[in-house]
Amino acid sequence: MPEPLIRGFMGEQDLGAMQEVSDVSRLADGMNMVYDTDAFRNMFAPLMDKLPSRNAVAAEAGGKIVGHALIWWRDVAEGQRLYSHQSAALPEYEGLRARLMDWAEARLLEISEGHPEIGEKFLETQTVPGTELDSLVKARGYEPARFFFEMLRPLNDLQEVKLPEGITLTVVTEGGLKEAWAVSRDAFKDQWGYSPKNWSDERLEDIVGSSLFDLSLWFVALADGEVVGSVRNYIKSQENDMLNRKRGYISSICVSRPWRRRGIAAALLSKSMRELAARGMAEARLGVDSDSPTGALSLYMNSGFAVSNTYVSCRKPLCGMPDSLYGKSHQ
Repeated sequence: MPEPLIRGFMGEQDLGAMQEVSDVSRLADGMNMVYDTDAFRNMFAPLMDKLPSRNAVAAEAGGKIVGHALIWWRDVAEGQRLYSHQSAALPEYEGLRARLMDWAEARLLEISEGHPEIGEKFLETQTVPGTELDSLVKARGYEPARFFFEMLRPLNDLQEVKLPEGITLTVVTEGGLKEAWAVSRDAFKDQWGYSPKNWSDERLEDIVGSSLFDLSLWFVALADGEVVGSVRNYIKSQENDMLNRKRGYISSICVSRPWRRRGIAAALLSKSMRELAARGMAEARLGVDSDSPTGALSLYMNSGFAVSNTYVSCRKPLCGMPDSLYGKSHQ
């Protein structure tokens, strides 16, 4: 088996093969999900005009892409700057994942040197506990920073939740998208790892432009015509076909602070499950911060959801990284 060559990302021509590698790698990493084409493309969209890119690489062996790595960074509400990396590799290429991480860490260290000292700086990546990837990440000095649960519920025995007095549920309109987005952005400001970058107007445009976007699956709660809660749902048909399942996704359930603890979130969740079931889905999936300050985990458990997988955000301080890492960067 030839030793893979790590080279710069070459744009559109790489994406199809890279997604195939990513799908295989994510399942091997214990992440029971694959990317839809739009979501995968959106990860690399900012790099498309930089050929070859310095912030993504592909690993090639025998003229075939067998791995890749991507880096990015963001500031979070806790006052930290996070330098994140994500990699994928076909399992038969032993040692390739470590080489890709070498490149990612070296490149992020190089980038951080040009950034102002605005607070603590951490390297960050995500794993599933107990997997090979998790062992590799921990061996490199990363430690768990936060746990997140994937939760599933069969879409049977569904009951409508009574709405609080004065609250109505409706589908968001095109004209109401920005208001619903603004309410969601504000509601999530007290969540761990909140980053304004993830709630920008540009991010909304990405969501609306995705093939997964379905306006009829975005519900809002109204009080006197004002949006006070929101939930976005979607169906990943490509993933369902590949993994032979009928799963719907419930995303970004939120309620404005003055309206919390009144049953609005439970009503939005119930509405979402009933609509997904009406569209032929057999189960619903959502993700939750294990230490969410809003009590979301209790709400989901009380609504019949059970933990099906655990994801962990792993971090290590960027300061003190050995200068020798620079020598491991592959361009």
